Amino acid sequence: MKQKYADTIRTKVEAGTHPTQKVNRVPFRPNPFNRLFWPILISPVFTLLYTPLNRYIVLPLFGSGRPYTDLSGKYIEDYFSANSVALILFYLLFAASEFFIFRTSKKLTRWKRLIFLIGCTVINLLTAILFLEFTLWE
Repeated sequence: MKQKYADTIRTKVEAGTHPTQKVNRVPFRPNPFNRLFWPILISPVFTLLYTPLNRYIVLPLFGSGRPYTDLSGKYIEDYFSANSVALILFYLLFAASEFFIFRTSKKLTRWKRLIFLIGCTVINLLTAILFLEFTLWE
């Protein structure tokens, strides 16, 4: 007598030899600990995105910030330049990163949150200074 398909599956399951389904693994899945640190990545990513924009659009549009002599012979030292744009973006990036660091750390206990905030602020300040290093002109 021929065995039914349902009986074949039942015997495989009872024997423990049922085939397992292939699970597609994500190469990197952020866990709750990793998700705390995403605001630190704002400055480095924005630095990579802003550098070509700074070189090819902002610099020709506003100038480098070097002092110059105008047509009437006056020496001009302070004017709005690409360096001014970079400083404004520096403050905005730092403030946005700190805001998101405070928001993501709400789930931590008091002492862990304090250590986390101090550590992330130091790292955020260093990456923001690197942003200035790569975007300021002479």
